[in-house]
Amino acid sequence: MARSLINAAKQIAPESISLNLLAQSIQDSLAQVATNKTNIEDIIASKGAASGIATLDAGGKLNTNQLPALAIGDTVTVTTEAAMLALTTAEVKNGDVVVLNTGDIATQKTYCVVDSTKLDSLDGYRQLLFPEQGVAAIMRGGVAQTGQVSLAEVAFTGAAADLAFSNAGFIATNVSAALVELKAANDGLVEDIADVTDAVALKVSLADLKFNVALTGDIDGTNKVFALPEAAANDTLCVFWNGQMLKPTDDYSVSGTSVTMIGSPDAGDKVWANYVKAAA
Repeated sequence: MARSLINAAKQIAPESISLNLLAQSIQDSLAQVATNKTNIEDIIASKGAASGIATLDAGGKLNTNQLPALAIGDTVTVTTEAAMLALTTAEVKNGDVVVLNTGDIATQKTYCVVDSTKLDSLDGYRQLLFPEQGVAAIMRGGVAQTGQVSLAEVAFTGAAADLAFSNAGFIATNVSAALVELKAANDGLVEDIADVTDAVALKVSLADLKFNVALTGDIDGTNKVFALPEAAANDTLCVFWNGQMLKPTDDYSVSGTSVTMIGSPDAGDKVWANYVKAAA
C-alpha cells in the first residue's frame, strides 16, 4: 500500500498527498513485515516438534523417530497362547507382530496386534496366514538343518518297523507296514516286507566305496602290471595316471586284482583307482 502511494506521489503535484495517510500506510507495511517475520520464526521453531512440521533427513526421507509406532512395529515372541493374551500395552502396540512359538510346527502361529485395548482376547489380534510348511528341520551329522536338503543327505537308521509315523491316509503306523499297504493299493496284492528287505540288501554300503586307492607295483618306466588291494565289482573300476582317467581296454585290462596298463608309468608318476569293492 505504501509503495502504491509513493509511486502515485511521483505523478501528482506536491502538497496533494496526505502525510498522515502516507505515514499510516508505512506503519501498516512495517507491521505486516513484523508479523511475517514472526510467522516464519514460528514455522522454523515447529520443525520436528510436537504438533509441528515433520522434517526430512539427508536422503530426503522422513526421520524414523518422527514416524508413528504403527509404521515401525516390533516383534515379540511367546511360547504359549496364555502368555500372548497376558501381554500389556507396555510390551506391544498396534502393528506389532507376535510370534507364538510353541516348539511344534503344527501349533506355531504368527499374529499382528490390531487392537491394543483387547490384548487379553484373540479379538485384539489377527493371525497372519502362511503356506503350509513341510519339514521344519532335518538332522545332518547330529545337527538340525533347515532349508532344502538333498536326498543323499537323508539317512535312516534302525529297523523299518522302528521308523514310526502317523498319516491319515494310512492305517499303518510305521514304514514297514506302510510299504505293504502302499503296494496293496497299487495292484491289490499284499507283499511281505521281506521283499523290500531283500532289495535293500543289494545296496552299496559306504564302506564298499573306494577312492584314491594307490595301485601297488614298480613305477620305473618299465613295469606295466599293478595290483589292487581287493577285487572291484564289475564295471566300477576307474584307473587314473597322474590325474588322467584311463579308458578300459584301450589303456588297461583287468584280471581279478591285477591291472595291466598299455604304458609304463615313469618314476615319480602317480597311479591310483576308484572302485566299488566286489561282494564277498
